[in-house]
Amino acid sequence: MKNTLSILGLVILLGGAAIALQKTGVVSIIPGKVVMPVGPACTMEAKLCPDGSSVGRTGPRCEFAVCPETTNPAPLPKPAPAAGILVGRVTLSPTCPVERMPPDPNCAPKGYATSIEIWMNGKFVKTIQSDSSGNFDATLSVGTYTLKAQGGTTLPRCTPLEVNIERGQTTNADISCDTGIR
Repeated sequence: MKNTLSILGLVILLGGAAIALQKTGVVSIIPGKVVMPVGPACTMEAKLCPDGSSVGRTGPRCEFAVCPETTNPAPLPKPAPAAGILVGRVTLSPTCPVERMPPDPNCAPKGYATSIEIWMNGKFVKTIQSDSSGNFDATLSVGTYTLKAQGGTTLPRCTPLEVNIERGQTTNADISCDTGIR
């Protein structure tokens, strides 16, 4: 009787071990047979695919699975710079004491070479120069600025000008300076 109980206990123990091994995937139990897996066990590494997904190792040689096919998406647009361009001209007028009809071309406003202070929120930003024709340009961060062209001690008197610089845009700003001629 003891032998029968020992054999029965051994069969139950081996059956439990076989079921546990089958659940872990180490062996496959086919009724009447125990089949061990063929080939090496693959590592649990993953490969990152271009589309952002990942694949693991598979097959008898533990090669990475093939990544899903991706179509080449259109490139993302480049963000516009966080700046804009300021262009303009500083002019002097009037240049003749009497206006005539039709206007005399010799009395047209004239370009003025001077320095222009650029201010933002009451703080000095920088100084730029207009050329002999009065033309100037600058690249500025997005925002609202005050332009102050420098006149003489008394005349010419240049009116400050407020400009708004927008991202990726060119802003035109013409500054007029009064000569005092009447």
